[in-house]
Amino acid sequence: MKEEDQSGVEVVIDLNRCVGSTLCVMVAPRSFRLGPGGQSVALDPIGDEPGKVLNAAVQCPMGAITVRDADSGDVLFPREPGGPSGVSDRP
Repeated sequence: MKEEDQSGVEVVIDLNRCVGSTLCVMVAPRSFRLGPGGQSVALDPIGDEPGKVLNAAVQCPMGAITVRDADSGDVLFPREPGGPSGVSDRP
């Protein structure tokens, strides 16, 4: 599931990893909800402050949320191995 906003942020949820923990919904309730199957759905990446959307991705226990810059394709979260910190943020 993918959602893109007009400021160029894209949120992708890997439904193969999402277990419906609800942490994303608790952290950024205007940007995420649980769908009928009990998995996360991206509503609106600018529904909450950008920091909240990124924090929701960080809090996901399964690493199911990816946040990208839609214009460049750069991954904002998780950082990939060899990225700015040199380590992956994926659990």
